Amino acid sequence: MEAIGQDPIEDAHTPNNSGSSPEVLAVYQVLANRAQANRNLTWQIPALTLTSQAFLIGISAQLQVHWVIRLTLSLTILAIGAVSLFLQLKVGVYTILDLHMLDKYERLILNDGHSDYLLHHSKTTLGREREFLKQLGHKHAGHYMRVLDKYWGAVRPLRLLPLNITWGMLQVIISIAGGAIPLLPLLFR
Repeated sequence: MEAIGQDPIEDAHTPNNSGSSPEVLAVYQVLANRAQANRNLTWQIPALTLTSQAFLIGISAQLQVHWVIRLTLSLTILAIGAVSLFLQLKVGVYTILDLHMLDKYERLILNDGHSDYLLHHSKTTLGREREFLKQLGHKHAGHYMRVLDKYWGAVRPLRLLPLNITWGMLQVIISIAGGAIPLLPLLFR
């Protein structure tokens, strides 16, 4: 049993331990599972946020809603958007930390010359593509880059941004627009 605060990665470099020890592999599996759970949250947070905001906008679309209720709905829509944005950022930070740790553990596990099998978890989509193309060598890289460019098409610039940043920007726009919708009948009486 390891003491609290002891780093299994540092211990793996001692002569009596290898990178593929059961402890290192167990920690790698836990990190991989947690990173996957965080990726799932990355998609669930915006989906549930948009659903709740759409429900509140639907309530505000009723013709006989008092102005106090409209104002409350508007503020609630904005608050849901803000909470969602902060939650997305928090999950994004933890995901990035886990992905960097996964890369560190993979380098440790594959320290015997199999670095071609690294998955480059912590890189963006574009960075991961470049790493895999480097592994293929220059002979095939041009062909695969043309295939990837054709696949990405007009959304190619989105490869440069992490998805949580893209969703965060959209969430701000949707929250402001959604917060304004309940107030429109009050403005145009």
